Amino acid sequence: MTGLRDVVAGWERAAQRDDARVAIHPSGFSTLDYAASGERAAEEVDRLLFPHRGRRVLDYGAGDGRVARWLTDAYSIGCLDASETMVARCVEAVPDADHYHVEDPDRIGETVREGSFAAAYSITVLIHQDHEGGEAILRALAHAVEPGGLCLVDAPIYDEAREGDHWCDVTTWTASQFADAADRSGWSPLELHSSPGAFSYERPGVQHAAFQVLRRRLGS
Repeated sequence: MTGLRDVVAGWERAAQRDDARVAIHPSGFSTLDYAASGERAAEEVDRLLFPHRGRRVLDYGAGDGRVARWLTDAYSIGCLDASETMVARCVEAVPDADHYHVEDPDRIGETVREGSFAAAYSITVLIHQDHEGGEAILRALAHAVEPGGLCLVDAPIYDEAREGDHWCDVTTWTASQFADAADRSGWSPLELHSSPGAFSYERPGVQHAAFQVLRRRLGS
């Protein structure tokens, strides 16, 4: 099992490499593939968050702006990351966004005003955290999003849960485990997508990369 600080440190080391793109994403070997992967992810984010077009949306774990750069025409984007190096890269890539550096999700209130975003999304963040760290990020997202706002997270759900044992390993949840963590954090699950059995690197589940869709609970 890897704790939140271990994951943050791992991503910071990767971000400082000259070939950071290769270290942080499977498509990073090709500049074109890397850009296309961000554009595809942005299209799915926009499809699900379209009711919030024109409003402020938080990209939690924005990295170098791989996804955010494709969304600035439709939303007012806030880019947050735990890696100071990634924040600097994102400032260059997405200059029209607001940028935040927050290492500890439980201290997000020191940087981001409560309820200051209409919606949020978080890509390739919870998937690398242990369950405790993942729930802390769900709490941080709930702090940032106004009541009734949507949140998208790619937290893989399977019949069997597992926790990664290094900074870029895969953590999975059971449906009930994730729903309980979301509820404790102030979210109501709207759409949960699960895959049968257990995660395998050789054969990821059919819903492995699907967004779990949450709504910020009213009055919490």
